[in-house]
Amino acid sequence: MRDLGLIGRDKELKALTDRIGEFLDAGRKRQALWLHVFGEDGIGKTRLIEELLFSIRSTQGLHCLKVRDFPVSQLPYGAVSSALCNELGIQFWESEYSKKEKLESRLAALGALKLPASIFDPKTLLPVFGQLLGINYPLEFATGIPRRGKGKLLVFNAVLRYLQALRAGVGESHPELTVIWFDDLDRTDRLSLELLVHLVQKKESLWPLLILSSSVSSFSGRLDYLEEFHEFSLGRLSRLSQKKIMANLELVSGAGALPSQLQKTLIEGTPGNPRLLLEIYHLLSEKTGDPGVRERKKSILAALESKSRALELIDLLRVMRERLRPLDPRRRSVLQAVAVLGPYCCLELLSGLLARTGSGAENLLETLESLVADEYLQSAGGSSGDGSIRLSCGLAYEVLLEGLPGDRLTTLRQQCAELFHSLSEEDGRDLDFASAGLLAESYFLKLDWAVGLLESSGDRLMLLEDYPGALRAYDEAIARLSLELAEPGGEPLTESLGRLILLQVKSGKARLGAGLSKEAFGVLGSALQLARGGAITPARVEACLELGEIMLLRGDWSGAERFFEEGREAAQQSTASELMARCLIAEATLKLKREDYPAARRLFEEALEGDSGAGAADRKLEILLGLGLVSQQTGQYKLALEQYGQALSLARERQDDSAAVTSLSNLGRIKFEQEQVEEALELFHQALESLRGSGDLQQTGNWLGYIGTVYFAMAEYETAIDYYRQALSLARRTGSLRNQGIWLANLGNAHYEIKEIAKALEFYLRALEFAREDQDYSYVSTLLSTIGVYYYNLRQYDMAQRYFNESLPLAREIGNYPIVAQNILYRGEIAGCLGDEPAAALALNEGEALSAEYGLDEHRAVAELFRAHASLRQNQPDQARGHCRKALEIAAPTGNRKLSAEIERALSACKGRKKGRK
Repeated sequence: MRDLGLIGRDKELKALTDRIGEFLDAGRKRQALWLHVFGEDGIGKTRLIEELLFSIRSTQGLHCLKVRDFPVSQLPYGAVSSALCNELGIQFWESEYSKKEKLESRLAALGALKLPASIFDPKTLLPVFGQLLGINYPLEFATGIPRRGKGKLLVFNAVLRYLQALRAGVGESHPELTVIWFDDLDRTDRLSLELLVHLVQKKESLWPLLILSSSVSSFSGRLDYLEEFHEFSLGRLSRLSQKKIMANLELVSGAGALPSQLQKTLIEGTPGNPRLLLEIYHLLSEKTGDPGVRERKKSILAALESKSRALELIDLLRVMRERLRPLDPRRRSVLQAVAVLGPYCCLELLSGLLARTGSGAENLLETLESLVADEYLQSAGGSSGDGSIRLSCGLAYEVLLEGLPGDRLTTLRQQCAELFHSLSEEDGRDLDFASAGLLAESYFLKLDWAVGLLESSGDRLMLLEDYPGALRAYDEAIARLSLELAEPGGEPLTESLGRLILLQVKSGKARLGAGLSKEAFGVLGSALQLARGGAITPARVEACLELGEIMLLRGDWSGAERFFEEGREAAQQSTASELMARCLIAEATLKLKREDYPAARRLFEEALEGDSGAGAADRKLEILLGLGLVSQQTGQYKLALEQYGQALSLARERQDDSAAVTSLSNLGRIKFEQEQVEEALELFHQALESLRGSGDLQQTGNWLGYIGTVYFAMAEYETAIDYYRQALSLARRTGSLRNQGIWLANLGNAHYEIKEIAKALEFYLRALEFAREDQDYSYVSTLLSTIGVYYYNLRQYDMAQRYFNESLPLAREIGNYPIVAQNILYRGEIAGCLGDEPAAALALNEGEALSAEYGLDEHRAVAELFRAHASLRQNQPDQARGHCRKALEIAAPTGNRKLSAEIERALSACKGRKKGRK
């Protein structure tokens, strides 16, 4: 599309510019800003953002990462991969040598800045960027204990540290504005959108960070928890603005392109959508003698003249299809091939694909030039510019692919996949993701290499935690392998069947990662049955381990134990020591959950002794952490310190931040239990620094809250409040409703201890709102009861009774028995305070019986304390003293110092009452 200048958007441009100006003027008070523009297709969102960036550059240095304007859905982190390629000057279709040279050159230049390794280490970026950009490096993508979220975090942190290095290269005195521009969020992959959110959450390290995005639909409902997110709606242009566009078109196209009456009809009948206006202009101005084309033009004109129906009959995609109809077969086949190749389209691959389809590559440059002249292709196409060939706009890809007959489209994709495979074999290009995506959308033609490529692609996508992409690749591999097994004279049955079952297990794991737990259970169960029948050991062990994990997630420990035991029995028939080690670790972890510490120790030690297979170092790390926990829980603190120390060294060697944090935190807990408070806090702060470096905001917030709880236990309430506030801030950034409620409630506890009762209640009421919104009814019942206790302490018995009455049925329904008992006991105490002693006695008896049934010793002590209160109200100090002594006897083993202190105060009141009576 010709650049006709930005017309009719002065008001919108000023609003966006002003918002950015306010952001920059605020300095570090506002670390990041996300501006999102939404409106219908072709309304001018991209053009507005282009003009916005142009105006910013006139006053402010900036560095912009932009997603290229073609579909990248075949790639993991498609939008991120595209933006990085654009940033590094890499084309998807380039050779691996060329990509590697550009990437390593850029990272070497940034490495010359001598930044701390915690901020920028090229060695950690290479394997991650290699996966995203199609470069094979002989480096491990991830080391340490495998865990959910790790692969995604590695990608997020790699991008974050790259941006930090770019920012550091400019310097602090005149910092550049870091701009990330993601056009068309509707079609942006989920992982790339999560990356944008992560960067906003880690905004302090990227100040000043500006994110620009656009979409057809509003995103406020999904992102409104980010205070940095601001959304603008882009409406249609006025008729005056459309006239200006038409005048500019006439100027560019030459006088007389359209008669004046037709121009008037076009302006008045077309909705104020610039792209729609331009496409209709091009359609009507084309000269053709084709009767069919003339009829279609007449129908468009009739719709324009019938203004009341124009909105219903004219839409952008329809007009774009109309423009494509009159193309001759040669030009149409070229555009279709461009659309199928997508981000991989260059002259070399386009000519190769056309040759495979029988269209021929003769006079291709001439054809491309004519398509550029008619604005079907961008002017940077052909052999000029960066070498990529692109359609005029992103929507054109969608229109062309939709217009292809199904058999023609699948044939094109199959031939494109074969072209990519031949290039991979001959030139060593990494085109696995693209090939796998094409195979998943083509015919089941027998290809010897297809199953292996799909499996390899799925494995890589699993590492990157693109579970939907991995699932598509595995399911396609299963379908093709099943087809081969069904054919006579295929591969040996046992070998192929074993491979099929392993693919099913991988498919089940991908489903589990994608949140499809029921489907995962069905697929894994089917794989296990096949493995049992075919006596295929590795597949059987893998299926048992995954099914056991699902049972653990469901809380069915007995079911998990059955699967883990079956897996261990199957692993004994294998020579692969890693299979046995994994089964032993899974069983030992389950024994830990059941607090069967002798059995857990025995299984961990057996796993450590016999493991010599691949990944043994990472499993050793997991075993050491498990053994340390066993020793800690059984009071063998010296041995636990030694095991955690070994785990910490190995975690740092394997670059596993999460395992290092676990080691440090458990070391700190042991020191804290041994009342070595200063050493414990030093270890806790080391753990916190490791978490901050890892980029895991949720865990960092949790750890800030935990340190706050330690200071709370030390009665340093002001310091605890500071840590709780930091934890609350991170919970807000991550949008975690549950964590926000927890830290608000903890703030309430701390403020209560410093006698700021009104503020404490305010925090509790806010925490209650979050718990209700999160639908965590167990926590809701707990908060309701806690607020009731606060009102009781304020002697506002009516308010307290209201909260206890609301909490009690909810706690009963979900089985929260400690809160059930607390509600009953306090309701009895309030009844006594209001003069109804018989009702109070009944409630205390009920609460005590329930506490005894469920082993709630603290609640039993509270029942005796409340009986002492009742005796004092009836002026029976001797009886009250007996209840207090019994309460102290029950409370002492629980270690609840506050409860014991409350009982001691009641005992003192008994003595005072007796002296007064004498």
